[in-house]
Amino acid sequence: MQRPSRLLLIAAITTTAQAYTFTKLADTATPVPGGTGNFGTFGNMISADETGNVAFHDNNGTANKGIYLSSSATLTRVADLSTAIPEGSGNFTQFALFGNGIEAGTLAFRGNGSSSQAGIYTYSSGTLAKIADTNTTIPNGTGTFTTFGTAYVDDTRFAFSG
Repeated sequence: MQRPSRLLLIAAITTTAQAYTFTKLADTATPVPGGTGNFGTFGNMISADETGNVAFHDNNGTANKGIYLSSSATLTRVADLSTAIPEGSGNFTQFALFGNGIEAGTLAFRGNGSSSQAGIYTYSSGTLAKIADTNTTIPNGTGTFTTFGTAYVDDTRFAFSG
């Protein structure tokens, strides 16, 4: 049996250095909007759009755990553990944010609550709304959604896995 031939290609590319501007959105000395104290532990969930809006997750225990939005140098609380679940019961207990879950300031995220509540929610211009949850009938399918994965935003359209 003949072994396939392999090729290793090494290329040297000369580039010029580009200048980058870094902007601090929040750190552990930044007061939490709508919360208590300062931000504590930032999660690795972050999403940014082309207009400079950035959504991020603070994972500071139960004090300020939630989703926050930086838009035009203003920090806003999107949802935390004291936020009522839209069209659900009780408050959120857990969050997931996705890398492409924001566009033009409209944000999509996954939120969970007690009693196996789960759904995809949107935040836009100060309004929190449900896109789909475990009570939503599966289009062209049978029954309702039971779990949710990644959510995407494209203008005013949303896509998610469920």
